[in-house]
This record gives sequence, structure tokens and C-alpha cells, in this order.
Amino acid sequence: MGNDQFSEQRWQQQPGAWPSPATAASAAPQKHSELGIVATVLALLSLLLCGGYWTLIFIFVGSIGGPNAQPMPRNSPVPMAAGLMGIGAGVLALIGTILGIIGVVMANRKKLFAWIGLAINGLLLLGCAGVFCLGFASLALRAGAR
Repeated sequence: MGNDQFSEQRWQQQPGAWPSPATAASAAPQKHSELGIVATVLALLSLLLCGGYWTLIFIFVGSIGGPNAQPMPRNSPVPMAAGLMGIGAGVLALIGTILGIIGVVMANRKKLFAWIGLAINGLLLLGCAGVFCLGFASLALRAGAR
């Protein structure tokens, strides 16, 4: 106890030895950006949806092609589920990209998760846009051939 009083008196004798509240706040460890963490979680969910999308697409294509293929029933939910997964992945990637950008420009926050979320969501968004553009181009070519 005597040692604590001695160190306290020593600090009181030296002016400016205690950090000011402004320097104490700036020296505090930074927290990760909450929006960056959410962007990264959305990127992982979007990756899962993209994986499901491609799995269903391969199931659908495999069922309509090949030597032993059976025609898919007209009311099959596989194409609809694949489309909804693709759209859902694109929407989640768009939201994650926006949150990643906001997380990167936030002040006084660590930006690791924001950059990870922004990179993954941006790539997924570009991939989803490319798939949709290919689909629309395919429809345009089929419509022009008729």
C-alpha cells in the first residue's frame, strides 16, 4: 500500500505525467468495425447461396442431358430454387458491398473485416452480374433465332 502512495505522489509531482483524456482516448485499442463484420458474414452467406445455386444448376443440367436422362417434370422446383438462390446471393453481395465500403471509410476502427467483406462481396457481385448478363444474352440470341 505504501508503494502505491509513493507512485501516486511521484506522478502528482511531475506535471503532465498523467495522460490527458484526449490522448487516453486516442491510445485506446481500436475495435473492429461492426459493419465490416456484418459485411464479412453476408459474404459467407452469399458464398453458401452461390454454392447452392451452382449445385442446383448442375443437377438441372444433368437431368436434361446425357444418354440416360429423364425429362424433368414441368412443375419441378429446381429451376425456381436455383434462380431464387442466385438472386438472393446477388442481393446479399450488394448489401455486403455497401456495408464493406462504409466500414472501410469509418474512422477509429480496424478495417480488416471491412476489407475482407468488401473484396469477397465485390467479387461475388461481379460474378452474379456476369451470370445474369450471360443469361440475358442467351435469351436474346434465342429470341433472335426465332
